[in-house]
Amino acid sequence: MIAVEFAKQIRRVRTWVVAAICVIIPFLIGLGFELGGNKNGGGGDGLNFVTHQSGIVIGVLALSFSSVLLIPIVFAIFTGEPIASEARWGSLRYLLIRPVARPKVLASKLSVSVVLAVAAAVLIPITGTIVGIGFFGLHPIHTFGISSGSPILTLSVGGSLARLLLATAYTLFSMLSVVGVATLVGVATENALAAMASGIGLYIVSAILDALPGLSRIHPLLPVHYLEAWTHLFVPGGSLEGMGRGAISAAIWGVVPLVLAFRLFQRKDVLC
Repeated sequence: MIAVEFAKQIRRVRTWVVAAICVIIPFLIGLGFELGGNKNGGGGDGLNFVTHQSGIVIGVLALSFSSVLLIPIVFAIFTGEPIASEARWGSLRYLLIRPVARPKVLASKLSVSVVLAVAAAVLIPITGTIVGIGFFGLHPIHTFGISSGSPILTLSVGGSLARLLLATAYTLFSMLSVVGVATLVGVATENALAAMASGIGLYIVSAILDALPGLSRIHPLLPVHYLEAWTHLFVPGGSLEGMGRGAISAAIWGVVPLVLAFRLFQRKDVLC
């Protein structure tokens, strides 16, 4: 069933359009820094580079710029659409009359959607790094904190790539909240647009609330609050405590809606 679902989704135009966007955006980021001549600057929460003369920096910046909106959109598109669209087309009803357990049907569609979303999102730091190497070469990177007199952190090529890999893995795991909410809304409403919008809206609303100082008490409860905690991997003396809390937050925001989605799908009448 997974092989059939994968073949179905990989042939869809939207899969290749999303993949193309995930390649074009980091390319444009690298091109912008090359043409702009700005070799100094930063990206993300407290992430500042001494120089952009290393291809790895472009990969890090591509991940930072994309994690706020592009990557959530990618996951919302892939995970919010399968069940809702098939219910709308009427093919889901015929699929469910086969001797296959409903949880297995949902699990197969969800697993394929997550794999494709991860594959598309991973193209962002990979393309950014490759483009950056083409423009700036492959060298160690140097970062410093935002506080006055902060020391400079020098990372070797291997160390930089390892931290970029960990940062990418953390960012993708943080998208579990989008997966859970988009899947639940897709099962509940059978409306693909509403499912995708719910996943994207979750991050937009959370980002707005997280930016309001008066709501500081609820900030740790928001799925975006620890989204850029991975930037501490590139900051001198940065703590990984935020990444730990972010992983717990993402797990809660993801697992609870997914459990509800499976329970609802098990009992739901599919009439289309």
